[in-house]
Amino acid sequence: MGDRPQRIINNQAVTCCDMALGVFGVRLGTSTGASESGTAEGIEWFIDNY
Repeated sequence: MGDRPQRIINNQAVTCCDMALGVFGVRLGTSTGASESGTAEGIEWFIDNY
């Protein structure tokens, strides 16, 4: 689709959020190449942009 999968998810979901809430267990997910995980990348994007 012309971009990294996590960036597409961030553009479709994270950019529309007014609040972020996270509940974590043992792991955050797998590396996206740009961040430790997709979860971490979404949280970092949210913090940087709000």
